[in-house]
Formats: sequence, structure tokens, C-alpha cells
Amino acid sequence: ARMLLAFALLLAACSGAAKAPARPDFETCRGFLETAEVARVTGQATLEQVGRSVTETARMQTPSIRSYCEAILYWPGRAQSVTLAVIRYDSPEAARSQYQRVADGLRLAAGPRFTESALGENSYSAEANSQGVGNFVGFLRGTDVVSLHTAMPSGGASPTTIEQLRRLAEIVQGRLF
Repeated sequence: ARMLLAFALLLAACSGAAKAPARPDFETCRGFLETAEVARVTGQATLEQVGRSVTETARMQTPSIRSYCEAILYWPGRAQSVTLAVIRYDSPEAARSQYQRVADGLRLAAGPRFTESALGENSYSAEANSQGVGNFVGFLRGTDVVSLHTAMPSGGASPTTIEQLRRLAEIVQGRLF
């Protein structure tokens, strides 16, 4: 019986069981959102991802940035993408100031298509769908400002609905907090 139990445990450990998602890593800019998650939420497969830190460049303009990770998840050959930006500031005040600046700009640009508290307190969503930019979702937590937006050819359709983008933001939110 012990041998059977040991074999069952070994088989379970070696099987293709779903592994826990990686913790976000601000050094490598990985683990915030995976291509498989975007494919599952949107129903569109064949995604690729480019992740990079733009911290040094961003610090030249905004010294209060501690870390700035950007991930572009795109569909090859389609000129459509979802961009995730995760910016960590050196203080909650600096983070709030940047969050408010972006939210205010989107509120003006999107008008009635701007939604406050889309993911709870200190969050928004906006449907811009203009000049090659589709939907936006963003939130503030502590010293982190997170935004997701879609891009597509001007005049084209956003690769995700606003609700799909909210679901992707919730995945990131769950990983960070």
C-alpha cells in the first residue's frame, strides 16, 4: 500500500498539473501576466510576449520611480497588443500623483466611457478606441501604479473588450497584493 501511495504521489508530481503562477519579479519584469492567461481570457491564442524594464529611462524624467516594468503581449501578424505597465514609486504620494494625472487625462479623453472604481477603490477603466488605442484599465495600490491598455491599427477594433481587460487587470492585482 505504501508503494502504491508513493507511486501515486510521484505520478502526481510529474504530471502536467497546473503549477502556481510565478510571483511578479521587478528585476526581470516577469510574472505579472502570462500569455496563456491573456489567451484564456480573450479566447485568442498564439500570443507572444516581450517584457522589459524601462526603469533607468523613466528615472531620468521622474526620479521618484523605483521600478518600471513593461510587458507587451501581442498577436504576431495582427498589429494588435495588450500593454501592461507596472510602476513602483518611492512613496505613496508620488504613486497617487501619477495615478491621478493619468486618470484625469483619460477622464477628459474618454468622457462618458470613463468608469471610476472599475476594480474597487483607486481604479478606473476607459474605452478610448481612437487613434490606435483601445481600452484602458488602471489601479493604484500603495506605491504601485498599474495600467493595461490595448493597441490596434487606427480605425480598427480593440483586441479585447473592456471587460476582458478588467479580468486581466484583476489577475495582475491578485499577484501584486
